[in-house]
Amino acid sequence: MIREQIEAKLRAAFEPAYLEVVDESYRHNVPAGSESHFKVVLVSDRFVGERFLTRHRSIYGVLSEELADAYTPWRYILTR
Repeated sequence: MIREQIEAKLRAAFEPAYLEVVDESYRHNVPAGSESHFKVVLVSDRFVGERFLTRHRSIYGVLSEELADAYTPWRYILTR
């Protein structure tokens, strides 16, 4: 459920050329079904000319509600 919310918000905010949201909670010491750890690969022209930190903050701003209860390491935030 959280994965779908994250994906929907990111699609609406950034119109990505490519988006992958992977629930990696199973790789961590959390109860089954926790939805607490995610990997996101996001490619969007909206990030052209922006520094990595600015991209990172933009995404965190969009997902502030979801991030209140989850740990989400953003590994890949790219432009085309």
